[in-house]
Amino acid sequence: MNRLKLQKNKTMHLLPLKFEAALLQRDFNNIVRNWGNYFNMYAYGKWSQLPLRAMISKFHFLATGDDGALYRNTKLLAQSPYFQKVLESLDCEISEVRLLRWEPFSDKKELSLAEATFFTGNARLYVPIITNSLTKISAFNKTGRMVAGECWLTKCTPEIINQGSTNAVFLTVDVKVSSALNILFDKEEVEKPLNKAPFNSIARS
Repeated sequence: MNRLKLQKNKTMHLLPLKFEAALLQRDFNNIVRNWGNYFNMYAYGKWSQLPLRAMISKFHFLATGDDGALYRNTKLLAQSPYFQKVLESLDCEISEVRLLRWEPFSDKKELSLAEATFFTGNARLYVPIITNSLTKISAFNKTGRMVAGECWLTKCTPEIINQGSTNAVFLTVDVKVSSALNILFDKEEVEKPLNKAPFNSIARS
Protein backbone atom coordinates (compact mmCIF):
# COMPACT_ATOMS: atom_id res chain seq x y z
CA MET A 1 0.00 0.00 0.00
CA ASN A 2 1.32 3.43 -0.92
CA ARG A 3 0.73 5.38 2.26
CA LEU A 4 1.99 8.70 0.93
CA LYS A 5 -0.96 9.17 -1.35
CA LEU A 6 -3.35 8.77 1.58
CA GLN A 7 -2.01 11.75 3.49
CA LYS A 8 -4.78 14.12 2.49
CA ASN A 9 -5.48 17.11 4.68
CA LYS A 10 -9.18 16.37 5.05
CA THR A 11 -11.24 14.94 7.87
CA MET A 12 -14.17 13.54 5.88
CA HIS A 13 -14.21 11.69 2.60
CA LEU A 14 -17.23 11.11 0.37
CA LEU A 15 -16.33 8.01 -1.61
CA PRO A 16 -17.53 7.60 -5.22
CA LEU A 17 -20.06 4.93 -4.27
CA LYS A 18 -23.81 5.36 -4.49
CA PHE A 19 -26.34 2.84 -3.23
CA GLU A 20 -30.10 2.64 -3.74
CA ALA A 21 -31.78 4.34 -0.77
CA ALA A 22 -35.09 2.55 -1.37
CA LEU A 23 -33.43 -0.88 -1.28
CA LEU A 24 -31.42 0.00 1.83
CA GLN A 25 -34.64 1.07 3.52
CA ARG A 26 -36.43 -2.08 2.36
CA ASP A 27 -33.89 -4.31 4.06
CA PHE A 28 -33.92 -2.16 7.19
CA ASN A 29 -37.71 -2.19 7.42
CA ASN A 30 -37.71 -5.96 7.02
CA ILE A 31 -35.29 -6.28 9.92
CA VAL A 32 -37.42 -4.00 12.08
CA ARG A 33 -40.51 -6.09 11.37
CA ASN A 34 -38.80 -9.35 12.30
CA TRP A 35 -36.12 -8.33 14.78
CA GLY A 36 -37.19 -4.92 16.08
CA ASN A 37 -37.22 -6.05 19.71
CA TYR A 38 -33.47 -6.69 19.50
CA PHE A 39 -32.88 -2.96 19.09
CA ASN A 40 -34.05 -2.59 22.69
CA MET A 41 -31.52 -5.20 23.84
CA TYR A 42 -28.67 -3.07 22.50
CA ALA A 43 -29.99 0.37 23.39
CA TYR A 44 -27.71 3.02 24.90
CA GLY A 45 -29.85 6.00 25.80
CA LYS A 46 -31.07 7.56 22.57
CA TRP A 47 -29.14 5.33 20.21
CA SER A 48 -29.18 1.60 19.58
CA GLN A 49 -27.49 -0.96 17.37
CA LEU A 50 -28.05 -4.31 15.72
CA PRO A 51 -25.19 -6.60 14.60
CA LEU A 52 -25.19 -7.76 10.98
CA ARG A 53 -21.69 -9.22 11.19
CA ALA A 54 -19.88 -9.59 14.50
CA MET A 55 -17.57 -11.58 16.71
CA ILE A 56 -19.33 -14.80 17.59
CA SER A 57 -18.46 -14.46 21.26
CA LYS A 58 -20.61 -11.33 21.42
CA PHE A 59 -23.71 -12.41 19.50
CA HIS A 60 -23.59 -16.20 19.38
CA PHE A 61 -27.38 -16.54 19.39
CA LEU A 62 -27.60 -14.57 16.14
CA ALA A 63 -24.82 -16.44 14.38
CA THR A 64 -25.28 -18.53 11.26
CA GLY A 65 -23.30 -21.76 11.24
CA ASP A 66 -20.09 -22.51 13.10
CA ASP A 67 -16.87 -22.81 11.12
CA GLY A 68 -14.50 -21.44 13.73
CA ALA A 69 -14.27 -18.01 12.10
CA LEU A 70 -13.67 -15.01 14.36
CA TYR A 71 -16.38 -12.96 12.63
CA ARG A 72 -19.60 -14.32 11.24
CA ASN A 73 -22.63 -12.92 9.45
CA THR A 74 -25.73 -12.91 11.63
CA LYS A 75 -29.20 -14.13 10.75
CA LEU A 76 -30.20 -10.53 10.18
CA LEU A 77 -27.70 -10.09 7.35
CA ALA A 78 -28.68 -13.44 5.85
CA GLN A 79 -32.21 -12.02 5.46
CA SER A 80 -31.03 -8.74 3.90
CA PRO A 81 -30.13 -9.27 0.21
CA TYR A 82 -29.32 -5.65 -0.61
CA PHE A 83 -27.12 -5.17 2.44
CA GLN A 84 -25.20 -8.22 1.22
CA LYS A 85 -24.75 -6.62 -2.21
CA VAL A 86 -23.48 -3.42 -0.62
CA LEU A 87 -20.86 -5.34 1.33
CA GLU A 88 -19.81 -7.38 -1.70
CA SER A 89 -19.32 -4.21 -3.74
CA LEU A 90 -16.73 -2.89 -1.27
CA ASP A 91 -14.25 -5.61 -2.25
CA CYS A 92 -12.59 -5.53 1.18
CA GLU A 93 -12.06 -7.89 4.08
CA ILE A 94 -14.92 -7.04 6.42
CA SER A 95 -14.86 -7.52 10.18
CA GLU A 96 -17.91 -5.95 11.85
CA VAL A 97 -21.10 -4.56 10.32
CA ARG A 98 -23.80 -2.82 12.35
CA LEU A 99 -27.06 -0.97 11.99
CA LEU A 100 -27.02 2.15 14.16
CA ARG A 101 -30.21 4.03 14.98
CA TRP A 102 -30.32 7.51 16.52
CA GLU A 103 -33.59 8.70 18.02
CA PRO A 104 -34.81 12.28 17.45
CA PHE A 105 -32.93 15.05 19.26
CA SER A 106 -29.90 12.96 20.11
CA ASP A 107 -26.16 13.04 19.59
CA LYS A 108 -23.56 10.40 20.29
CA LYS A 109 -19.84 10.01 19.88
CA GLU A 110 -19.60 6.96 17.64
CA LEU A 111 -18.06 3.76 18.94
CA SER A 112 -14.35 3.89 18.22
CA LEU A 113 -12.54 1.40 16.04
CA ALA A 114 -9.08 0.76 17.42
CA GLU A 115 -6.57 2.53 15.18
CA ALA A 116 -9.19 3.04 12.48
CA THR A 117 -6.89 4.75 10.01
CA PHE A 118 -5.57 3.92 6.59
CA PHE A 119 -2.07 3.99 8.04
CA THR A 120 -2.83 0.95 10.23
CA GLY A 121 -4.81 -0.77 7.48
CA ASN A 122 -8.25 -0.29 9.07
CA ALA A 123 -11.20 1.90 8.15
CA ARG A 124 -14.83 2.47 9.07
CA LEU A 125 -17.37 3.31 6.38
CA TYR A 126 -20.75 4.93 6.91
CA VAL A 127 -23.75 4.38 4.64
CA PRO A 128 -26.78 6.49 5.63
CA ILE A 129 -30.07 4.62 5.26
CA ILE A 130 -32.64 7.00 6.74
CA THR A 131 -31.87 10.65 7.46
CA ASN A 132 -33.47 14.06 7.82
CA SER A 133 -32.30 17.61 7.22
CA LEU A 134 -30.95 17.84 10.78
CA THR A 135 -28.95 14.61 10.75
CA LYS A 136 -25.23 15.37 10.62
CA ILE A 137 -21.83 13.85 11.14
CA SER A 138 -19.12 15.91 12.79
CA ALA A 139 -15.35 15.45 13.06
CA PHE A 140 -12.58 17.91 13.89
CA ASN A 141 -15.10 20.78 14.03
CA LYS A 142 -16.33 20.08 10.50
CA THR A 143 -19.92 19.03 9.99
CA GLY A 144 -21.39 17.20 7.02
CA ARG A 145 -24.96 16.53 5.99
CA MET A 146 -25.38 12.95 4.88
CA VAL A 147 -27.75 11.73 2.17
CA ALA A 148 -29.20 8.22 2.13
CA GLY A 149 -27.20 5.94 -0.16
CA GLU A 150 -23.87 7.78 0.13
CA CYS A 151 -20.69 6.22 1.51
CA TRP A 152 -18.47 8.22 3.86
CA LEU A 153 -15.14 7.67 5.59
CA THR A 154 -13.75 9.81 8.41
CA LYS A 155 -10.19 10.09 9.72
CA CYS A 156 -11.27 10.05 13.36
CA THR A 157 -14.13 8.86 15.52
CA PRO A 158 -17.03 11.14 14.53
CA GLU A 159 -20.04 12.41 16.41
CA ILE A 160 -23.44 11.61 14.95
CA ILE A 161 -26.04 14.32 15.57
CA ASN A 162 -29.76 13.92 14.94
CA GLN A 163 -31.65 17.08 15.85
CA GLY A 164 -34.58 16.18 13.59
CA SER A 165 -37.96 14.80 14.65
CA THR A 166 -37.46 11.37 13.03
CA ASN A 167 -35.05 8.49 13.56
CA ALA A 168 -31.76 8.38 11.68
CA VAL A 169 -30.27 5.03 10.63
CA PHE A 170 -26.79 4.18 9.35
CA LEU A 171 -24.99 1.08 8.15
CA THR A 172 -21.44 1.05 9.53
CA VAL A 173 -18.82 -1.26 8.09
CA ASP A 174 -15.40 -1.96 9.61
CA VAL A 175 -12.96 -3.09 6.92
CA LYS A 176 -9.34 -3.83 6.18
CA VAL A 177 -7.98 -1.38 3.63
CA SER A 178 -7.61 -3.04 0.22
CA SER A 179 -6.23 -1.92 -3.12
CA ALA A 180 -9.83 -1.49 -4.31
CA LEU A 181 -10.59 0.87 -1.42
CA ASN A 182 -7.38 2.75 -2.14
CA ILE A 183 -8.58 3.36 -5.70
CA LEU A 184 -11.96 4.62 -4.43
CA PHE A 185 -10.16 6.91 -2.02
CA ASP A 186 -8.13 8.44 -4.83
CA LYS A 187 -11.28 8.98 -6.91
CA GLU A 188 -13.34 10.46 -4.09
CA GLU A 189 -15.55 13.41 -4.87
CA VAL A 190 -14.31 16.90 -4.09
CA GLU A 191 -15.18 17.62 -0.49
CA LYS A 192 -18.56 19.34 -0.23
CA PRO A 193 -18.89 22.82 1.25
CA LEU A 194 -20.24 20.96 4.24
CA ASN A 195 -22.29 23.69 5.86
CA LYS A 196 -23.95 24.66 2.58
CA ALA A 197 -24.47 21.32 0.91
CA PRO A 198 -27.98 20.57 -0.38
CA PHE A 199 -29.77 17.78 1.41
CA ASN A 200 -32.35 15.34 0.10
CA SER A 201 -34.61 14.35 2.97
CA ILE A 202 -35.62 10.69 3.02
CA ALA A 203 -36.92 10.72 6.59
CA ARG A 204 -39.25 8.11 7.98
CA SER A 205 -40.58 7.70 11.46
